Amino acid sequence: HNYTSKSVVYTGTHDNDTTAAWYAGANSHEKDHVRRYLSCDGRDITWDMMLAAWSSVAQIAIAPFQDILNLGTEARMNYPGKAMGNWTWRYQNHQVSDWLAGRLADLTMLYGRARGT
Repeated sequence: HNYTSKSVVYTGTHDNDTTAAWYAGANSHEKDHVRRYLSCDGRDITWDMMLAAWSSVAQIAIAPFQDILNLGTEARMNYPGKAMGNWTWRYQNHQVSDWLAGRLADLTMLYGRARGT
């Protein structure tokens, strides 16, 4: 709710854990706060965060592919300050489905984020 139109909103970046992993590791106060703020039950927290990002006034909304796939820490891209083991995660074709593409398209269209809208 604090974004301006000339900004970018992210659910995460290559340098932090996935949204699902962050939420799983959050303490009870943090979980309660985010559930109340997003008006959700936490069962689909990654997509609830994406909905908040997409529905914001920020000109651009971005979610890492790991969040779109709703993956946990096993899909983390980078650990800042760690010399080895970074940038090894790759998605597999079977992780992408027509249902997932449709869900993302629906969210994108609903909030006017499709090209040309």
